[in-house]
Amino acid sequence: MTIHCNNIITMVILTMSTIYIQTISVHPFDDPINKIKINTIHNGFDNIKDSVLLLHGYLGNTSDYLNIISALHENYNLVACDVRGHGYSDTPMDYIWSISNLANDFIQVLDVLIPKYKKISIVASSLSTAVALEIASIQPNRIDKLFLISATDKFIIPNWGKIYIGYTKLMSSTFQYHVVDKISKVLMKMNTNIDSEDVDIGKNRIRQMNNKVHQKLYEDAITKWNVRAEIIDHPVFIIAGTDDVIIPYESSVKLHSKLINSSLLTIHGEHHMILRKQNDLILEILIDWLDDPDNVLINANYCNNHIDLHNNQVNLTVCD
Repeated sequence: MTIHCNNIITMVILTMSTIYIQTISVHPFDDPINKIKINTIHNGFDNIKDSVLLLHGYLGNTSDYLNIISALHENYNLVACDVRGHGYSDTPMDYIWSISNLANDFIQVLDVLIPKYKKISIVASSLSTAVALEIASIQPNRIDKLFLISATDKFIIPNWGKIYIGYTKLMSSTFQYHVVDKISKVLMKMNTNIDSEDVDIGKNRIRQMNNKVHQKLYEDAITKWNVRAEIIDHPVFIIAGTDDVIIPYESSVKLHSKLINSSLLTIHGEHHMILRKQNDLILEILIDWLDDPDNVLINANYCNNHIDLHNNQVNLTVCD
């Protein structure tokens, strides 16, 4: 294996293929002159292989997909990107961070790595599910299908979240960590559905981010985006947890009902960070979906047959 890199990132050991870690310069949508850098992991392009774009969620980075990259890199053209302000991508505070502009970042990355005639499937989690839907809206002929984890038709921020984000520009990342720690302890006492593991992961990732990123995403992206479901006719596969308090399960159900051609898989009792905590399960489902998206639900056998298929919606109980 050869790894070509221009920065340092924690990686799993990949074999039998060349993996590149590369920063790709793109123009912000509202600036045709200056460029920002998007950190990207990819394995080159092979015309025989199908192509897949991997997008992480809020507070995430490309490392969220290392297990999937390790499993799929021999059979697919893979492109995994850090969202602006995350991982090793730039944090350009002078530009608008709308969902459309974030989508434009990744469209330009794809322009560099994947020929435009090649259809692309997108796997996205949380915040980036909106970006994936936007890419499908902007370049519908380029997209094959979408695999969305913890997706919503519209972001809804609870009052405590609005207050916290309002103060982030006044706090250091370390101080934010302690504030989130205090808030989360109070909220967990009030709401048993808040998952302590989700909170711990979130707190640690806050320490690694520019504290202005939260405000920027909130003001430019989260509060202003609504899905344009009526123009998206691609096959969309949605996975949602019933106990998700970041993107409520009802929001995923609402997105499913709005889309023309979607399927919803429900994981009972699961919270928000499904990609990290159910990585093996997601990988198994993803492999089946990439193989045959039309039959993935019918052929699903992920939990000792504890599945109820009804009206194109799977109720999946994750077994120990």
